[in-house]
Order: sequence, then structure tokens, then C-alpha cells
Amino acid sequence: MIEIDNLNKLGKIELQYSFKELIERLQNSYIGIIFGSSNDLKKLFSLEMKTINKKTHSDYMDRAIIATAIANHYICISADEKFRHYRKNGLQLLEI
Repeated sequence: MIEIDNLNKLGKIELQYSFKELIERLQNSYIGIIFGSSNDLKKLFSLEMKTINKKTHSDYMDRAIIATAIANHYICISADEKFRHYRKNGLQLLEI
């Protein structure tokens, strides 16, 4: 949700619903919302920064999302092509 909020504020995405409505819709669809734990942080700190197309993937929020998904064995849903490079680290990814 933090990344969605950030992208929305930057004008990179436009939301169809308010955040309150979005959260309610996710919860009604049995999609959990997580924020992070010490286990997630440990995974984040140990996660290597990938080099993708000769550039370091240094987007902290992306890496936090990826680390949290890996640490908790969650399926990550993303349209970001960089995420697929973390499958070897254990990321379960559903690309949209």
C-alpha cells in the first residue's frame, strides 16, 4: 500500500477508488495487507541488489516488497519487470 500511495502521489498511477475503499475491497477479497516485521527486515538486509540492464536495482520500496514476500512465502503480484529477477532468491511472483 505504501508503494501504491507513492506512485499515486507521483502521478504514475491513477486510483479508481479511495484508499479506504481499496483497503476494504482487498480485505473483502481475502487479500492481506502487511507492513513488515523483524523477519522481513532481516530478509531485506540480506537481499542482494540486482544489476538489471547494467543498472543497480536500488528502489528501496521494491526491495522491501520483494523481501517481505520472500520472508513470508507470499505470492507477490506485480507488473514491474524487475521483480522477476528475484525468483532465484525465492520470490513467488504473479506477473500482471
